[in-house]
Amino acid sequence: MTPADPDWQVFEIVQTWPERAAADSVHYCGVNLGHAVRRSVTQALAERMRPLAYPALAERDAQFRDAWGLDAEPRTPAARVRRMLKHRIIPETLGRLAGAATPLRARRIRATTAEPRLLVKATSRLDALIRAESFDLPGSVVFAGATPRGAGNSPYVPVLPKGLPPRSAFRKFRAALSRGLQDFGFELDSRTLDALVDDARFEAARIAAVRRALDAIAPSAILLHDDPSPEGLTWALAARPHGIPTLAFAHGLDCERFFLDPVYASAKCVWGPERADRIRATARRLHGDQTDAPPVHVTGNPAYDGLAPPAEPASGGTRWLWVTRPHTPHKCFTPGRFPIEGADILDALLDALRQVPDAHLTIKPHPADYSQIYERKAADAGLQTRVTLRHDALEALFPETDVVIAEDSTAALDACLAGKPIVHAHFAPSPAVLPLVATGAARPGFDAATCIRSLVHQTAQTPETRTHMFQQQRAFTGLETAFSDSATRSSIREIIDRMLARSQNT
Repeated sequence: MTPADPDWQVFEIVQTWPERAAADSVHYCGVNLGHAVRRSVTQALAERMRPLAYPALAERDAQFRDAWGLDAEPRTPAARVRRMLKHRIIPETLGRLAGAATPLRARRIRATTAEPRLLVKATSRLDALIRAESFDLPGSVVFAGATPRGAGNSPYVPVLPKGLPPRSAFRKFRAALSRGLQDFGFELDSRTLDALVDDARFEAARIAAVRRALDAIAPSAILLHDDPSPEGLTWALAARPHGIPTLAFAHGLDCERFFLDPVYASAKCVWGPERADRIRATARRLHGDQTDAPPVHVTGNPAYDGLAPPAEPASGGTRWLWVTRPHTPHKCFTPGRFPIEGADILDALLDALRQVPDAHLTIKPHPADYSQIYERKAADAGLQTRVTLRHDALEALFPETDVVIAEDSTAALDACLAGKPIVHAHFAPSPAVLPLVATGAARPGFDAATCIRSLVHQTAQTPETRTHMFQQQRAFTGLETAFSDSATRSSIREIIDRMLARSQNT
């Protein structure tokens, strides 16, 4: 990355301004709220920087979003009632109930469970890890969070914010945020600043709920899913004033340049050596040769343990599968990514269908992507009978697939492990994060013409011509996941045991 890289510029601003602000303006319960709302600030800055970095594409994207109503919210009375129920009444009611239940459940847990106690932040993202790892620890395992996801027979404590603190208490935060961004040349409008203040109020309420749970449960250590994600970040930050060590398990690959985020947990588990190197490079770039950087452990992904790639490469074919990434505005938060990218990729794939009359395209849209747009575009092109949207798991789709069109997404890794020919579709002006093409694990699809050419080529391939890509895919999975490389992998269970032991000793 060069100094002119707009993605790096945004991440550097988001990281720096909270450190420069006066503590009494940004701290809440010992937590710097400027870090807690980093994702929202990143998105706001990206909205400002996109037109500056890529003016022509930003104009096209704005027209696209306006034409499809991607940014519009219904303003009917019924819609206002639904928003109030969803964002205020229901959450506050559940939060008050959880607040009343937390001390009662925690008192029972402390009376009946042994120490050390490992608190697991309940989330579906940890399901694979929980299934793969043995949690018969010397002490006890307690789950806590918004839902009892993954708890099974383990005790569970609900953790939900009771309600937002008053906006008047965040005047200093608003002023510090505004000044901090102005120092970097960005002036946000009043509406955007108010929205960011509301995010800070929500995070403050969540920090208070987490703090109550930690006081009540007194865990020895905490296991989190990813510390840059909003909720995982809040837990990692809230645990610091309590002196409770946290271990974060990374989410997916670095498809949104998440390696630019610092490590907020006490330690972090990543899938492969490449991501570990990228995280360490970010730490050096931010802080120089820091000696107290949190340790990053290469542990692989337990969800992939036991998988065996096919012994031989598959041939190409006319059954195409496009696995999309999030293209919605609230997910494309880096300046180099635009919501229009998904529509542009689909236009190229529809052109490829016209060139290969017997081909069929299956689209597996990301849950946060705009599948309704894809259905309408296929129908408008008169190709609706040759395009199918499916939401099945990848393991159910791969046996019916000859070629995978993957973006910067963990689905590309899944396709490598399944031995499928890949076209890497990436129409963003910023460079692709995953080195699929550079390593030979996929053919390029970095613009419409190249994407179509690569897809047609892959469709016509035989097993003999697929051998090189097949071999490079195996190498790629090793770099990104330490797949089948026990010599370079740390044991998640051993890391947890050491954290619990150190906690008991201190």
